[in-house]
Parts: sequence; C-alpha cells; structure tokens
Amino acid sequence: MTKTTEYLEAFKLQAPAWFAKATFVREYFEFFRTFFKRENLEKAEWPDVQKIGSHLHCFQSMAMAQRNALGRPNHPIEHYRKSFTYLAHGPGEPAERIRRFCNDAEYRLEYFGKSAISELVGYLFPEQFMFVNARDVFAADLLGISVEKQDSDDLVGELEAFSKATRQVAKQYEEIVGRQTDLPLNLEVDQFFSWLFENREKEKGIASEKHYWLFQANPDYFDLPGALRAGALHTWRVNKHKQHIKPGDQFVIWQSGKNSGAYA
Repeated sequence: MTKTTEYLEAFKLQAPAWFAKATFVREYFEFFRTFFKRENLEKAEWPDVQKIGSHLHCFQSMAMAQRNALGRPNHPIEHYRKSFTYLAHGPGEPAERIRRFCNDAEYRLEYFGKSAISELVGYLFPEQFMFVNARDVFAADLLGISVEKQDSDDLVGELEAFSKATRQVAKQYEEIVGRQTDLPLNLEVDQFFSWLFENREKEKGIASEKHYWLFQANPDYFDLPGALRAGALHTWRVNKHKQHIKPGDQFVIWQSGKNSGAYA
C-alpha cells in the first residue's frame, strides 16, 4: 500500500464529518460562481469587490493583506470590472489570461499577490487548476509528489505544474474516498490536503502551535510599498530562525525609516 493510498483510506473514514463541517467550501465556490458572471461583473460596485476578502483564505488569515487590497479602491471601479471580466471571459486560453492578469498593467490589481490569484483561479477554473498554498505544498511533500520546479515569478507555471503533479491523487481520491459533494473534484482534493496538514504535520517534525514573525524592510534597499502594490512580493529572505518557521505561521513586514509602519 502506497503512502497516498494509506492516507486516502484514513481520510475515507473521516470525510463525511470533515465535509459536514467545511461548509465554507460550497459557500466560497457559489460566491465566486455568482461574482464572475459577466452580467454581475459589468455592474459591480466597490462593495461587491470588497466581498472577495471574506471568501479567500489568504485574506481571511492576513487582515493587513486584505486591508491593502480591499480596504479602499486602488483603481477606478472600471478597472476592477475590466480586469475580472477579462480573467473570467476574455479571449484566449485561461493560462494566458491568468498570466496577463498577473503581469499586464492593463489588468493587474494592486496588492493582489500570488496567494490571492491562486485562490481566484482555483474557484474560477476548478477543472483545470488546483489551489497552490502552504497546505497544499505541505501535503504534496508529505505524499512524496514530485512537482516540476518553476520560476518563482511564473504563477501560471506553478499552477500548471502542481495541477499536473497531483492529477493522479485526484484519480485515486475518486476511487478510494469517492465524491463527498457535487463540487468540482479539485476542491475536494484540496480539502484532503488540508486534512493532511492539520492531522499529519507532526510526522514532518513540525510543532503544531502557530508562530508569529516580524520581518523588517529597509527603504534604502527595497521598495516595499511598490512591491506590494504590484503584487510582486512572493518570497522573503530569512537569515535567522528559518528552521523554526513552518507552514501556517503568520508574519508582519515592518518598514523602517521616515514612513515606518507595518505594511503587510
């Protein structure tokens, strides 16, 4: 019996109770299915856009990131309408639209980083893409799934590589656990990965308690506000205590100097 099969068999026993509690999965999926309808995007107002913050895990877990992205408009409302409409309904393949949504000034949204876009894509194109967050990466590593390394700035490449690498797990999930909902299969597999994270992280020698970290940015060397506005802050170099930092920990990035304060 492979490790993946073993964990799937264990999850099979707990899946009904798990999904009975995880009602937010359907709630979030239904929210985005409604939000991304063309007729709704064409008339969306700022309060409609702000509701995204209550339906993305990355914003729920990082209040400051949500405040930067959705506390006040960073663009005219027409820009938000155009960007989301292009992502959901524009010409060309989803991968190309995602790439332009991330990188093209015509569509890019300030303070919408990789985590937020990954979740948006997972709900918008659930048949094509898996979520790629800390829990999913942890689960893939635990299961021994080899994900082809991508450029850290290429979110589309990461999404495609992770979705391809986990395709076999999705197939085994359907065979062993069986569908627990009528939601897209990848959303259920993502919950299996979350279950692995919550129940098996000690097997990786990671302490279960959450830690909080303060990182400092020097404005003489790094434009932190600019990187956040462009959604270009994907990684942070850590020199101390990195062996103690684990998935699920939270952090604040503090900028020193004249305009000092917590920025993310």
